[in-house]
Amino acid sequence: MTDVTAVPWKDPRRLLQAHGLHAKRRFSQNFLCNPQVTDRIAGALAIQGAEPERHPVLELGPGLGSLTGRLLARGYPVYAVEPDPDMRRVLAAEYSAPMDQGQLQVEDGDATALDYGRWSERLGGPMHVMGNLPYGITGGIFRQLCDLGDDCRTWVRSCTFMIQREVADRLCAAAGTRSYGALTVFVRRLFLVRPLFDVGPGNFVPRPKVTSCVVQLHPREVPLSPMPPTLEALIRAVFQGRRKTLRNTLRTMGIPPGHIPTLFSGLGPSDGNLDERVRGETLTVEQLHRIAERVDADQS
Repeated sequence: MTDVTAVPWKDPRRLLQAHGLHAKRRFSQNFLCNPQVTDRIAGALAIQGAEPERHPVLELGPGLGSLTGRLLARGYPVYAVEPDPDMRRVLAAEYSAPMDQGQLQVEDGDATALDYGRWSERLGGPMHVMGNLPYGITGGIFRQLCDLGDDCRTWVRSCTFMIQREVADRLCAAAGTRSYGALTVFVRRLFLVRPLFDVGPGNFVPRPKVTSCVVQLHPREVPLSPMPPTLEALIRAVFQGRRKTLRNTLRTMGIPPGHIPTLFSGLGPSDGNLDERVRGETLTVEQLHRIAERVDADQS
């Protein structure tokens, strides 16, 4: 078998020149050209402890293979989804040996429209998901992950993404801060989010205008109960009216004023009642989840 641990670093700038290509704006392509950074991203899987089985990685948008090669060098089987036919051609030419040995498979596909259940079944269980995400599709990928619901633990071991720093700040924000919003709550209802490190614009070609951040998501070990039907409407109402008290937000949702005090019971500090003047944006993911459960129970 080919020794994939000997996969050399392939500089994206050289590959673009050798294959007569350039970054395409319609695919939001910015190629990571610092081998130390790609090594660090690939090494992030080791944060979860020793993994002698080297569980499969589903890579979203591998581009020229900067991260792909580092994952192969560490012994991970990689299944990559890449929409650009030119990038698929480069990967086939540059990584022919791992492909021949079944360590790398590259397919056409849209990273925002993946069937994670099908991929998990195909790969024999939950997988790692990784990618240097184009800024233009980051929102779509996170929306799809949120739609996994309670199946996320069955299909996904972890997600390690390089994303725009502003988005990373929103994912990691504390309740009540400016960055805390609907995306924060939807993602953290299912995943624990850990920021790993920043990556400056100078590490890419072409150079982006913003700083990136590598984040890692792990499905909650103790998941919250199934998503209450009212939760999405509650979250959107809370963050569309940030300055409103939660009481007024609930009233605009049609909750009778006399029912609201019972929704606040036992959700405050030391299991006391929430102050009725509290703003919804200051509540944790768990508190919002519990209020939505109570609204649904009250309406049933």
